[in-house]
Amino acid sequence: MPRIYFDPKRPKPMPMQASSRFWCGAALGLLIGLFIALSTLSSSASLSILAIVGSVLLCGWLSVYYGEDFWDDIRGFLHALRFFW
Repeated sequence: MPRIYFDPKRPKPMPMQASSRFWCGAALGLLIGLFIALSTLSSSASLSILAIVGSVLLCGWLSVYYGEDFWDDIRGFLHALRFFW
């Protein structure tokens, strides 16, 4: 069961913690974006760039806002994918 939900009372991380969370999430987003871009490369280069930039920003923001809940849900998702391989 995903624990990612909107909570207006969620404490904000400290600036250094937010920065490290963003860059770790951005690295994950870069991997996801590259996977999407390589699968759609033949259709449009601008769509590929949009996929990379969008996934980097989205994963970075989700990582900052949800913190450990985001990473726990990513680990759960990857664990569930193992059963499909």
